Amino acid sequence: MSILGLVVWLVIGAWSKEELIVNGDFEQPLSNGWTEETEGTWSSIMQSPYYDGDEDYEVKVSTEAGPHCETYAYLWQTVNTPNPHIVEFSGKAKFETVAYQSEGSWAVAQLIVVYADAGGNYLGDTRMYNYPYGSWQSDATHHAIEIAGGVWNEFSFNVGEEVDNNLSGVNSANVKKVQIKITANGFGAQICIGKDATATTYADEISVRTETGVEEEKISVDGIHFSQVSPNPFGEKTEIRYQLEGQKKPISLKVYSLSGNLIETLIDEEQEPGCYATHWNAKNIPSGIYFIQLKTERFEDTRKAIIMR
Repeated sequence: MSILGLVVWLVIGAWSKEELIVNGDFEQPLSNGWTEETEGTWSSIMQSPYYDGDEDYEVKVSTEAGPHCETYAYLWQTVNTPNPHIVEFSGKAKFETVAYQSEGSWAVAQLIVVYADAGGNYLGDTRMYNYPYGSWQSDATHHAIEIAGGVWNEFSFNVGEEVDNNLSGVNSANVKKVQIKITANGFGAQICIGKDATATTYADEISVRTETGVEEEKISVDGIHFSQVSPNPFGEKTEIRYQLEGQKKPISLKVYSLSGNLIETLIDEEQEPGCYATHWNAKNIPSGIYFIQLKTERFEDTRKAIIMR
C-alpha cells in the first residue's frame, strides 16, 4: 500500500499550568480567597453540595427585593495576570431570575470577568447573564452573552483572545488583572407588596490559570521534523528548529497573527536535507499570540508562539 502523502504524527507536549484563583471549587470557606458584599435583608451568599446534584460544594449568590428598594449580592476575587494570552478562564454557572416587569420590578443574575490594568483601573468586561426582559448590547468595552436560565452552563476562553476579538476598546497588552465577579441584583417597584424580584447565580469550578508550553516534536513520513520553538514564551528572540530528510525541498516558514495576517516570512526557498535553526527577532512585534507555519508541497505544520514582555 502506498503511503505517498500520508502524514503520521508523533506529538510530545511540554505544558505548564498554574492556577491563579484560590478556592474556585468552593470546597473551603469563602473567606479563603473570596470577598463578599450584600445589600438587603434577603440577600445572601451560601455554599452547599446540593445545588448541582453531586457531592461537591457549589456557591449560591442570591437576592430578593421588596418594594422601594434595590438589593444585591456580590462575590468576587481578583488575580494578577502577567500576560492575558497565556491565561485561560473556565467555570460553571446557573442563573435564575423572577420579577414582575409590569409593576416596574427587575432582576438580573451574572457571572462577570472584569479586565483591569496594573493599578486596578477598570478596562472592560465579559459578562454571562440572565435578564428575562430583553437583551443587553455589547460595545467596545463590554461583551454581553445572554444565557438561558434554570440550567447549568460551562464557559471557557483564553483571556487575551477574548479581549482581542470582542472588546475593540481594550488593549489586551494593558490587561494585568482579572476579577471574577458572581452577582445577583434585584429591584422592587414602589406599588408592589412582598418580595417582588429575585435573582440567583449558582457557580462552581471557577478557574483562572496560566498555560504555557510548546509541542516539542512533530514527525512526518514526508521527511520533515518540526522540532521546537524555544524559548516559548519569549521576549524578543526565539529559535525555530526543524529537520529535512530525503531530498531537496522548497520550504516556507512564515509567522501569522492571531487574526491570520502575515507578519513575517522567515524562509521561502529550496533547502537541502539537514538540520536547521532559524531565529525570529520579534523585538518590534507587539506582545501576543502568533503562529509559525512550516510548509512544503506535502507537509504543513503550525506552532503557537507567545511574545510576553
